[in-house]
Amino acid sequence: MAPRIVIDPGHGGHDPGALGNGLQEKNITLDIAQKIRNRLFNYADVSLTRDSDVFVSLSDRAAFANRQDTDLFVSIHVNAGGGTGFESYIYPNASAVSRSITRDIYQAVADFYLSAGFPDRGFKEANYAVLRETEMPAILMENLFIDTREDADRLQDPLFRENIAAATAYGIIKALKLTPKQPEEPPHWAADYFRHLRDAGLVNSDHNLDSPVTWGEFSAVISRLLDRFNRSMPAQ
Repeated sequence: MAPRIVIDPGHGGHDPGALGNGLQEKNITLDIAQKIRNRLFNYADVSLTRDSDVFVSLSDRAAFANRQDTDLFVSIHVNAGGGTGFESYIYPNASAVSRSITRDIYQAVADFYLSAGFPDRGFKEANYAVLRETEMPAILMENLFIDTREDADRLQDPLFRENIAAATAYGIIKALKLTPKQPEEPPHWAADYFRHLRDAGLVNSDHNLDSPVTWGEFSAVISRLLDRFNRSMPAQ
């Protein structure tokens, strides 16, 4: 069974979140969350607490994740207050397993921001509702500062948001040791025809349905078919 991951785009609906430089936090978080989901679809079953501009309460976000039997909860936010850079939060009473998983995610994203020239503000603790009320490893990430011009310029760049999502998805894959799902092979177009021949006793073993047929194999099938036909004919 594939791991279950819930991505939580902060704010939404009548709650725009932080504002600055013509941007609203709720729009940025939703876009990044959707991009993360797109990058994880082949690794896990991914759900979003909201997939449009609607309001979802903090308790409802946590309850949604708890009902899903979720393996990881990732809350996406954008900071404000005149600073710069990236920071993340976990619940103060988080377990050792939760700390290990979320630290791996934090580090992957922090490394991305450092490479882009933004400071790492740290792996911190906070008593946020979505961290306190969730029953699985949970992390809340504050991606740059919407009210700082340099940070906002990057946040409004779709390619940069794609890179944020890529770094976050990479951290999740690494932290949970995810491997790609094995795609289910569609049945061969001739599988039912071959099964009918086998059930009728005209072939007696499995074959690669794309392999060429030898004259010997063809003769055996036709001979069995002729025998069947002759036995079914009334006596003259």
